[in-house]
Amino acid sequence: MNKKIFVGIDPGSKGFITIMCDAGMKFYAIPTIGGVIDVKELGNIFKEISDFARKEGCEVFCVIEKIHALYSVSAKSTFKLAYVCGMLEAFIVAEGFSYRMVPPKEWQSQMFKGLDMIKKSGTKKIDTKAMSVLAAKRLFPDVDLRKTERCRNPDDNKSDSLLMCYFAKLNS
Repeated sequence: MNKKIFVGIDPGSKGFITIMCDAGMKFYAIPTIGGVIDVKELGNIFKEISDFARKEGCEVFCVIEKIHALYSVSAKSTFKLAYVCGMLEAFIVAEGFSYRMVPPKEWQSQMFKGLDMIKKSGTKKIDTKAMSVLAAKRLFPDVDLRKTERCRNPDDNKSDSLLMCYFAKLNS
C-alpha cells in the first residue's frame, strides 16, 4: 500500500476538512446544527473517507491543527474548540488513520514561504487569515475557496484546511 489520501483539518464549529488524493480534492465544512457540531454527520464523513480508502487500497494520513488557549478568548470558547479537536481525533483514531497534530506556526511558516506578509491594519501582527487565502490561491489557483457557491468571499477556514492537507502531502 503506497497510495495515500491526505486529510487537512481546520477544527472549530466553522472549520473545514479537505481530502486530497490521486482522484482529486473534496471539501467538507465541519457539520453543525444550530451552531453545535453534528457528531453523527461528522462520523459519516470519516466513514466515507475510510470506505473510499479501503476501496482504493490507500493509506490515510491526517494533519489536524494543534490548538492552544489564546489570550482574550473565553474559557467557554477554548473548551468548545478543545471538545471539537478531541472529537476529530477520536474519529481519526477509530478509523485507524495515521495523523499528526501540527501547531499553526509550523504549517503556516512552510505554506507562507515566498509571500509578502500581510499585516493587520494598524498593527505589526501578521494577518494569518488573509495570508492563508493568499497562499491557497497561489498554490491552487483553480480551487474555489468560498464556503458555498452563494458566498462572495474566500473562506479562511477552507483555505487553512487545504493548506494543512498540502502540508500533510509534503511532509508524509
